[in-house]
Amino acid sequence: MATTTRSRRSLRRGQLGLFGVIMPGVAQVAPAFNLFFTTGVMVSLAGASAPLIFGISMVGMVATASSLAQFASVYPSAGSFITYITRAIGARVAVAVGVITILGYIIAFGGIYIFVGSYIVQNVFGNPHIWGITQLTTIVYGALVVAPVVAGLKFGVRVTVVLYAFEVILLLVMSVTILARGGHAGLSSVPFRWPGGSTDVLIAPSIAIGVISTAFTSPATASGFLSTFGILGVVIMYLAANIALIVEWAKLRRRGERRNPWLWVVVPVIGVAVLAVPVWGDLRPGQPRPYNTLPWLAIAMVAVGIVYPLLLGAFRPQALRQAPALLEGGEQPEPAGGSRTDRRYGWRAARG
Repeated sequence: MATTTRSRRSLRRGQLGLFGVIMPGVAQVAPAFNLFFTTGVMVSLAGASAPLIFGISMVGMVATASSLAQFASVYPSAGSFITYITRAIGARVAVAVGVITILGYIIAFGGIYIFVGSYIVQNVFGNPHIWGITQLTTIVYGALVVAPVVAGLKFGVRVTVVLYAFEVILLLVMSVTILARGGHAGLSSVPFRWPGGSTDVLIAPSIAIGVISTAFTSPATASGFLSTFGILGVVIMYLAANIALIVEWAKLRRRGERRNPWLWVVVPVIGVAVLAVPVWGDLRPGQPRPYNTLPWLAIAMVAVGIVYPLLLGAFRPQALRQAPALLEGGEQPEPAGGSRTDRRYGWRAARG
């Protein structure tokens, strides 16, 4: 009994709490990184209308967040996208999307790591790329990223809180300064006019991809290309989640359960439409090298995602049923004899 009590106390001490769970997700959004290092590229393409592009992107993300909220109202789960896609469309589709997303994360973070490595070298040595030094700096930076995770989850979250607080303060100071002083011509509505004219186990392969890519091109090109290619995998997951909500709405309707069609159909359709824009932007024909290879690489990534669950289902069907849970922490299928509610949805209820 005493051992059980000590175990429970130890478990409570190891728990992060709501704030600790939220912080890693918030930090992964990396608002300062995106603002300082991607806004320049967006401005070069959209000009003063870059803030409008941010606003349009927000519509797609809010629609996707709404889809998750509707799913959570029916199936409370920490499994997020993969769990909900599994429930609505099935394990095979969920595993395919999960594999595509993991590949996307690995590739995209490879671009981020090599970008940070080359950025450090450029600002320390005054040279955009020194062969060998850039690659070594990238590997060291990756090791520093891993260090808080190795030290412990709570320590890693504390480091995240400190760094994110610095990030937020920096953004607030910059935002207040801009609102108070304005630009060269003051504040205007020009930025909102339509433009004219033109995860921690994943760190090692991401670093490897980033470093190896510099053997074929410059770090700047590698970081842009890998990030663009990798993010396609994440966007596919968002698209699938919105589509899954519509499928689930149809299934619930056949059972006689009514859901708000605006939230369950119209909003996810808007999300799909907005998210399709960057997909087309990345895959459109006529792009310069190496971006002209993106359509073929995207097809290859999707093919890997589709083939994997097919092979898993053929040779290890039990593993296929458990794969969504392994990919993103969703619940596993309920064995025969579950409760009436569990049997109705074919899933085991989440238990503490």
